[in-house]
Amino acid sequence: MKTSKNFMQTSATEWEVVEPGIKRKILGYDESLMLVQVFFQKGSIGVEHQHHHSQSTLVGAGVFEITIDGVTQKLVKGDSFYVPPN
Repeated sequence: MKTSKNFMQTSATEWEVVEPGIKRKILGYDESLMLVQVFFQKGSIGVEHQHHHSQSTLVGAGVFEITIDGVTQKLVKGDSFYVPPN
């Protein structure tokens, strides 16, 4: 995978529908890290998955429930989580 540009404007990046009720904007990446803005409609559930990038996420609004390695947590605006690669 190539590396993204050094500077990316969120307003100039199009939303991509990932699955019903979930969309994202890829804002930067390289071989080990990807920065993505994701929007979940209330009640939407993402499919369990894995990827080779490290992922660090900040909850921007609402309540977000996530399961990592079998442990589920409810997070609120300002909380964050980290997912190691693979």
